[in-house]
Amino acid sequence: QEMRNVADLLRSRKAMRSDGTSFADQDYPMVVAYTTRQPVSNIMMGMTRLDGRFCWLEVSASPIMVNRDADCIGVVTFLREITERKEAEEALEKRHHELEKGIFKRTAQLEFTLGQLKLAVSASNTGLWNWNLRSDQFYFSPEWKRQIGYADHEIDDGIEEWTARLHADDVERAVTLTRAYLASPQESLEIEYRMRHRDGT
Repeated sequence: QEMRNVADLLRSRKAMRSDGTSFADQDYPMVVAYTTRQPVSNIMMGMTRLDGRFCWLEVSASPIMVNRDADCIGVVTFLREITERKEAEEALEKRHHELEKGIFKRTAQLEFTLGQLKLAVSASNTGLWNWNLRSDQFYFSPEWKRQIGYADHEIDDGIEEWTARLHADDVERAVTLTRAYLASPQESLEIEYRMRHRDGT
């Protein structure tokens, strides 16, 4: 009877789980501790206080056993209010979700822009290459490779792929100017040099 009274009281206070669902009468921590004769720890429960405000509690309950643990004569319940912690966690989760949405949207925009750029580059037959100074990796576009007679898979991503195909009379000048620019970067660097085609021209 006492456990039914507890369940009625909690139901009247609109007790709920952390996900917003209601407890079944037999699932209240106090009732579980009484019926299973086992302690229940750190169950999150939300409910309406007597003053009308909603709060979150962390509930632990332990059965009171007598007669060498043969009989349960009651339950000791410990309540700790965690409303501020719960609200902070929800705010953090909401912010995280908003950031994920923003990143997803920005990524989609960048992918679209990159796709448009690739189409424009391909249509104009413009050869592009990029040098990542941190990883020392080169990227040569398929159009760049095609202009000197190679398929996309036939040229790797290394500086030697560029220097090895420079005209013999232009190698030293191109490399020297590039190194000087890296040592003291300016707004831009423009070098005109000749590349050797696959057919030898």
